Amino acid sequence: MDRSTSGSLADGPALGNIAGNIGEPVKLTGLQLNGVAGETVRDARTIKVWTRLQLTSDDRLFHRIVEGLTDHIEYRAREASRHVVLTRSSHILLVIHPDNSADLWLDAAAINLNIMAKRAVVAGAPIFETDVADVVAMSFPLVEIAKDDRVVCIFREGWRFALFFDFNPTGDFSISRMERDLALLWQIFRNEPASTMRTSRWRRPFELGDDGCPDRWQGW
Repeated sequence: MDRSTSGSLADGPALGNIAGNIGEPVKLTGLQLNGVAGETVRDARTIKVWTRLQLTSDDRLFHRIVEGLTDHIEYRAREASRHVVLTRSSHILLVIHPDNSADLWLDAAAINLNIMAKRAVVAGAPIFETDVADVVAMSFPLVEIAKDDRVVCIFREGWRFALFFDFNPTGDFSISRMERDLALLWQIFRNEPASTMRTSRWRRPFELGDDGCPDRWQGW
């Protein structure tokens, strides 16, 4: 099942390709992101560092981690004379290359969800929430990710957020493993009890637009 944030198909799609990126990435440099501190220390000593992690905004560490990452990304964007506010985006994908240059995709990369359907379907038929038995992979099929790249992904589902990063210390990035982990985050959202969902939806403050719907988040 292919999903594009454009909501429409490109004119004359190539055979087997029913979605496309709807924009270009922001080009950045100096993204020296290689890990996240896994513990607090007050002096110089060996500490635990996370180089790969996935979690949702229900986790108590989510906000601290994501704010540190996004502050650095927005700082590098300002250095490149690009003003970006990451809290305004629903899907953020950052691909960092070995020279610390990076491609920042903000609601612009095509997203592919591989699902297990509960019923028989034909190509072009609508898929509803009740048709989905399981989400087995979430991918960015038209974004090039090399073996020695690093990846940060933040996305929103409803009123909640998910974070995935792999700073790839071995230089052997696994796209299939990333796709499975992103799908697991989707499944966490889908399987969350309704009462918990209602509580977490109002965790972070936001502004309302003219139509009374959330217009801009004030934080993660």
